Amino acid sequence: MASPSPQTTRTTDDDIADLNAKDSHNDDKDDTTSTVAGSPIESPVKEDKPETHVHNIDQRTPTFNFEHEDYILTGTDKDSKNYITLRQYGANSKNFIGDTSSVLWPVAYHFSKWLCETYGDIKESEVVKNLIKVSEKNRKLSCIELGAGTGLCGLVLSALKTSDNLFERIVITDQTCELLRENVEMIKEQKGYNAEQSGGDRTDKSGERTDILAKKLTWGDFKEGGDIEEALKLTENNGYDLVIASDVLYPGAHEEEVDELVKTIKGLLLGTNDLTDLSLETIKENRSNPNKLALIAYEFRDDWWTANTFESVCKRNNIWVLLWSLNPQILFS
Repeated sequence: MASPSPQTTRTTDDDIADLNAKDSHNDDKDDTTSTVAGSPIESPVKEDKPETHVHNIDQRTPTFNFEHEDYILTGTDKDSKNYITLRQYGANSKNFIGDTSSVLWPVAYHFSKWLCETYGDIKESEVVKNLIKVSEKNRKLSCIELGAGTGLCGLVLSALKTSDNLFERIVITDQTCELLRENVEMIKEQKGYNAEQSGGDRTDKSGERTDILAKKLTWGDFKEGGDIEEALKLTENNGYDLVIASDVLYPGAHEEEVDELVKTIKGLLLGTNDLTDLSLETIKENRSNPNKLALIAYEFRDDWWTANTFESVCKRNNIWVLLWSLNPQILFS
């Protein structure tokens, strides 16, 4: 029996290549600060060190800020802010691992900016128009981030001015969760959460907020009691409404990895950890709610094989792929 076809959208940042030339680090400049979304961050490194800038993102600093004046809102009424601060395991940290998700990467930054402008004004957003119809039925949306790294993208959504009215729960996941848990706690502090704060169904028995969670999730772990089944227990919406991911596609990725990623997305959207035995009820339920999305942002690095493999694996799993740039003026298909 054919599986249902949730609407899955792939977002690509094809214009980052143009940014490279404009924003490349000038080795002759005495650069002791970095700027992310306009917020200066003091670098702990003053002496000459190996190059750690990637597309104007400083990966040396222990923390970084993400700012959006129009849509981000944290803090209390008396001390509100338009930015969030997160940790990264920078190049000087003992936890740093090169070429991994322990630091901020440019795709995550640009994707987060796009998410702000897409979900920050739900009345104007064309992308989420159908999802808002779901929300209008007195049901908030559930969101999960895969391969979250620092957790920036999911935590940006949690910090939007519209977040409390739009999202039931945001879950950020990766294979290791130490950094994610640290950043979830930082966001809770910045949003003014505390254990005594009343949150209704957003708190557990101890009073801790549960609308922002960090969990371990390995792609393709469909076994009973596995990561995907545990993730599905965190939503009551018959699967997640929104799956997001940044830089989970990279040159040289094996087709088996891409297949595990796509099947994980499919299982999370459909609300099942058994893709081999999709019941008629599951198919009908999801066909009646075709408004589910997976937004996958990645940097195109002249690697047509990976891009084509992802698209072919999606089609094999009955997932519709729409490709566009994070630059709204560039539409690919």
